[in-house]
Amino acid sequence: MTHFLTRRQCLKSALSASVATVAAGLPLATRAQGLDFLTIGGGPSGGVFNIVATGLANVLRQSYPEAIIDVQPGGSGPNLLRVSGGKADLGITSASNAFDAWNGRDPATPEAPIKNVRGLMTIMQSAV
Repeated sequence: MTHFLTRRQCLKSALSASVATVAAGLPLATRAQGLDFLTIGGGPSGGVFNIVATGLANVLRQSYPEAIIDVQPGGSGPNLLRVSGGKADLGITSASNAFDAWNGRDPATPEAPIKNVRGLMTIMQSAV
């Protein structure tokens, strides 16, 4: 008998795997002292970015129950600007927007290339 994973099961698996990635990305001092506040840039309500950001926040809340973890609406461009400007700790973006922002070609980030952000994980494959 063939079994197929539901979207929810795939998302849960991806989020569980990403917690280790995100926790590894947090500074050692933050992990040792505990996490107080974390802002995640998501997407429009009901969209994939928002669903993933909310799921990630829920998983992180299990590891850091005392922390305030906030999910902000956004999108690829706004999330790059928020993380780059220190207004969000994590943000979801597309590979093409990140590539264009890095090279100073993204319409949402026209002033200058954004070089102070890094990728933590891949949610879905996309061509750049």
